[in-house]
Amino acid sequence: MSTDRPRIGVFGLGRGCDLMRKVNLCGGQLVAVCDRIPSKLSRAEEYMAPGGGYYVDFDEFIQHDMDGVIIANYFNDHARFAVKALEAGKAVMSECTAASTMADCVALVRAVEKTGGIYMLGENYPFTASSQELRRIYLSGRLGKVVFAEGEYVHPMSSNGILNIAPWMNEKDRELYDNGAAPILHWRRWLARTYYSTHAMAPLMYATDLEPRDVSCLAACIEEEAEKDSRFAGDGAAPMLVGMSDGSVFRVAGSCNFGPAGTWYRLACTKGGVETVRGNRPMIRMNFPDDRPTPGVTVTEQCYTPDFPEAAELAKNAGHGGGDFFVVYNFIRTLRDGMKPYFDVYKAVALSEMAIMGWRSALAGGVRFCLPDLRLESERVKWENYTFTPFPNNETGEPPTMPCCTRDIKTNYYGDIDPFEAYKARVAAEAEKAEKEVK
Repeated sequence: MSTDRPRIGVFGLGRGCDLMRKVNLCGGQLVAVCDRIPSKLSRAEEYMAPGGGYYVDFDEFIQHDMDGVIIANYFNDHARFAVKALEAGKAVMSECTAASTMADCVALVRAVEKTGGIYMLGENYPFTASSQELRRIYLSGRLGKVVFAEGEYVHPMSSNGILNIAPWMNEKDRELYDNGAAPILHWRRWLARTYYSTHAMAPLMYATDLEPRDVSCLAACIEEEAEKDSRFAGDGAAPMLVGMSDGSVFRVAGSCNFGPAGTWYRLACTKGGVETVRGNRPMIRMNFPDDRPTPGVTVTEQCYTPDFPEAAELAKNAGHGGGDFFVVYNFIRTLRDGMKPYFDVYKAVALSEMAIMGWRSALAGGVRFCLPDLRLESERVKWENYTFTPFPNNETGEPPTMPCCTRDIKTNYYGDIDPFEAYKARVAAEAEKAEKEVK
């Protein structure tokens, strides 16, 4: 690296805008951005280094002179661009999720090993003040060994919220997208409930240094909510029971579509327990049973608000409880100082595997599935062609190859109705209704 300020490019200027604003703050320099929608590129101007590059083509963008790339395009399409970046000699920080198919998980691990490149998952929730405190407490040994843990990421969205992110097909939208079909392909309309689970599991992994090994899942379908929000995925929640690498069991539920919104984490251990406080996420509650005294512990219950262990003032002004600051900060330190990223490619794909196999379990009525150990080439070979996905193809418009809702397995996927034709009919009806209201 030619400078102590790593040169960073950002791909995807939706979520990527939040992250690019942290690059200079964290000791890097923003030198290039890329988005397929040209009008979005101007969002980077006030943060861009002199002579920076603006691109709509990823293959051109990745040839720019830079040290690392932040991958922040569509949620379900990170892996193939991460592989291209690694092959071009760039370090990668990828937004969640690392990969949305088992085949992509395999390709990603192979690319990191083949190139020797740096890969880091930009999972932010482990780096809030309370999540970092969970890790400090657990690794101190005061609580003993974890037996059971829980993690929830509850994020209900209103109909307007969904439509703002994944809009209807109308003339206004067509100005923003390359073609009129793009909004129907937006991943949020097809989000099978297990897939956005990194925010639920990753803080527990970070706190305990454990990894998932097997998973079983049941999903709860709320069909009327899906109809209201114009989504094909109608499950409100899909909690997973996950067997961990030390034999403990974690319960996680990610991206739940019910209230109240928020995150919550709990570690239940042999000598005591600790959890974040519902409704007041910065707080920690730690408890030691009265009938099992712990040496050196005189207070059986304690509630307090922890601070960040470093860079507190900078983190407090960042998004996602400070997590947005720390993922970029850690990426910069990885490039500049040689720090090993905590969520490396193996932990990253383990989170993706949990989501993929968890959804497979939900569709099978809760059957328990083991997660392949993709550190082993013998396991990769078994899964390198497993391309099943609940998402449509963003570029070709090809439909999903597996259901995105448990309702669909009861009705032969979409029954006799083509989902795209059904969607177009709903769009037409909505447009007609809007036109009548205007008149």
